[in-house]
Amino acid sequence: MRIAELLTRPEYLDVPLALIQPPLLGRYRYAPDEPERLLPDFNVFARYAANFPWHSHGAYFLAQMHATGQLATLPADPVALLAKVYCTPLYRLAAETLSLPYPTVDYLPSVHCLAPWVLRDASQPIAMGNSYVALERLRL
Repeated sequence: MRIAELLTRPEYLDVPLALIQPPLLGRYRYAPDEPERLLPDFNVFARYAANFPWHSHGAYFLAQMHATGQLATLPADPVALLAKVYCTPLYRLAAETLSLPYPTVDYLPSVHCLAPWVLRDASQPIAMGNSYVALERLRL
């Protein structure tokens, strides 16, 4: 795994490959005396449309920035702002060029699932992970 090798460099994490690679592959040891556990969804880099620039995530971040005082006021037109910052057309073009599935909606559907589900508002169905906890965090 090339990324793990890069991260071992002194200018990045400067730790042995044996410590970096397992977590990137979904294997974790929570304490030195515990066995390694397989948790494939602990780090999700590309599955479940994880890289898609959901406008719903942007709306959540705006609300949190306002609630914590990082933004004195919310933008007058948050939908227009999110359309500029969260470039879904550019993502879709790149995904289509690479023959990858992509969502055809800008807001993550309000689906509360404790188990995997399928996003059908997409160029082709996309397997999605547990969404209940993540969606609770996105409520404005």
